[in-house]
Amino acid sequence: MKKKILMIVGKFYPEVSGGNLQCKKIIDSLKKNFDFKILTFTNSKKKFQKESKKYDITRIKLKDNFYIIFEIIYFFLQNHKNFFLVHIFGISRLNILIIVLSKIFNKKIVVKFSSFGEDDLETVYNKSKLNFILHKYFCDRLISIAPIFKKKCDKFKVEKKKNILINNFFLAKRLKISKTDIFNKSKPLKNVLCVGHFSKDKRNYFAFKIWKEAFLKGFKSNIIFVGLSDPQNYEVDIKIKQRIKNEAKKLNLIKYMRFINFEKEMTKIYRRSDILLMPSIREGVPNALIESIYFGLSCLCTKLPSIENFLKYRNLKFIKVSSKKNIWCNELIKLLVKPTKKQINNTILLNFNNKKITENYLKLYKNL
Repeated sequence: MKKKILMIVGKFYPEVSGGNLQCKKIIDSLKKNFDFKILTFTNSKKKFQKESKKYDITRIKLKDNFYIIFEIIYFFLQNHKNFFLVHIFGISRLNILIIVLSKIFNKKIVVKFSSFGEDDLETVYNKSKLNFILHKYFCDRLISIAPIFKKKCDKFKVEKKKNILINNFFLAKRLKISKTDIFNKSKPLKNVLCVGHFSKDKRNYFAFKIWKEAFLKGFKSNIIFVGLSDPQNYEVDIKIKQRIKNEAKKLNLIKYMRFINFEKEMTKIYRRSDILLMPSIREGVPNALIESIYFGLSCLCTKLPSIENFLKYRNLKFIKVSSKKNIWCNELIKLLVKPTKKQINNTILLNFNNKKITENYLKLYKNL
C-alpha cells in the first residue's frame, strides 16, 4: 500500500497560479510512488467536480478566522491517520496552526518557499517570530526554489539537512491547444505578453502604461494580458483590469488588446508572442518567465533578488524596480524595432530538468 502525502495549497484548480501548477506536477510525476491528498482554500461559490474527480481535494471556504481554524482542526482529526507527511506550499499565518497540528499527530513537515519578499525566512522573521520559530525548528525540510531563499535560511543558521534547493518544474507544455489565432495575421504587429493575475504586486496597469506610451509614440504592437480576473479570488483586484480597459477604450486601443485566463492554452500564446513584459515587484521564480525564455521571447523583467543572479540568459534583460516608466518604455521600443529572431532556448531544459527534479522530490519524500 502506497503512503499518502497531504499537500496544503492556498488555492488549487481551477484557480490557477504558478504554485498550483508546481503542486500538480509533483502529484502527476509521483502518483505511482505515493498517494496524495490536497487541502486547499477557496472563496468561490463554484463547484469543482471535474478537478475533484482527478485529484483528491478537500476545500475549506474562506469565511471568518474562527470557522477556518475549526475546519482545519476538524480535518486533521478526521484524516490524520491517512497521511505520514504534510507538504505546505508557501507561508501564511495558517501555517502556525498547521505545523502545530502536524507535530501533535507526529507528521513529517515540508515547506516550500514561493515568493521572495513574502515568504522567505527573513520576511517571516520580521512578520511573526512564532511563525519563524515553527519553521526553523519544527519543520523537517525547507525547500528553496532559488539560491536567495537558501541564503536567507543560512543567515538564520537553519540546519544544513533541512535547507535544500530544488528548482521549479518546467511546465511549458502543460495544456491542450484550444485557442485560435490571437490577433489578425493580415495586420502583422509584434505581440507583447504580460502574465500574472491582476494585482498591485504584478503591476499590470504599469505594464499597460509602458506599452501605451510606446504605442502613442508610433511604435505599434498588440498586448496580451494572461491572468486571473475572478473577483472572488482574494489575490485579484478586478478594478485594475477594468481601469486598463476603460483607458484603452478612450484612446481607441482596445482592438490591440486581449485578455485571456490562465486556463487557456499557453504554448500557442508563447509561440504567437514576441516580448514578455514582467514589471512585478514581487516574485519567486515565475513559470511564465522560464517558459518565455524557452520559447525565445525577448524578456523585460524587474530585477528581483530571487531571479537576478539565478537566471542568466541572452534573451533576458533586467530593469530595476525603482526605474521610471520612460526607462521601461525605451527598452520596450528597442525590442519592438529589433528584427524578430525567436529560437527555442534548450538550456532551459538542462537547468530545469524535470526528470532530475522528480528524482529530488522522490528522494526527499522517501528519506522522511
